[in-house]
Amino acid sequence: EQGAVGAVVARANVTVTQAGARTLIAGERLEVHQGGGAMLLSGGPVEVTMGGFGTALAAGGMRFERGGAMVAIAPSIDVGENSGVGIALTPRLNLAPGARVVLGLREAAVIGAVAGGVIGTIIALLRRR
Repeated sequence: EQGAVGAVVARANVTVTQAGARTLIAGERLEVHQGGGAMLLSGGPVEVTMGGFGTALAAGGMRFERGGAMVAIAPSIDVGENSGVGIALTPRLNLAPGARVVLGLREAAVIGAVAGGVIGTIIALLRRR
């Protein structure tokens, strides 16, 4: 509680309150209240309240309330009111009123396909020379 550390690594549940860590790794459930960090990895569900992360990856569902992440990857992501996610890679995305997501799974797939086509065309043209 109320501190900053380089990394937190735990096999079981992790709860962070009013603190930050560069990396948070939990084997099971991970809860963050008024905190954040650069990277979050969890083997279970994640709940972030009034906090944020650069990259968040979870094997369970992920929920943001008045918080967010630049990139979030999970089986399901709930983005609550006044929360935001830059890139949400999930098959199940739930947005509350006032929630923001810049890029979802569908948009990321389209961008990847277009970029792959452009790069493939450039490589094919360069090989013809």
